[in-house]
Amino acid sequence: MPALPDDSLPIIASLFSPATKVVLVGIIGLPLVGTSLHYASPAHLTRVLSDTTRNLEKVYADMVCTGFSRLLTVEEVEHLSSSLRTLQLKADKH
Repeated sequence: MPALPDDSLPIIASLFSPATKVVLVGIIGLPLVGTSLHYASPAHLTRVLSDTTRNLEKVYADMVCTGFSRLLTVEEVEHLSSSLRTLQLKADKH
């Protein structure tokens, strides 16, 4: 990978006025902050949790229909069912 000469960075920095630098930082920084806030927001995380729970329930139902539940003990199935219900209730509250 070619290396930049040390004196090229001050030349590039001097090409932009302070106002242009602020605009460039805004153009680059605001989408990063906005994206971070979106993916960390409770509304987005609740939607992800709800979708994941729904998918897990579908997989569980498919396992039961195809007979894979025989690999699990009764206690494990009950624990999985109660965990799914708890997650769904938490997701529904938000």
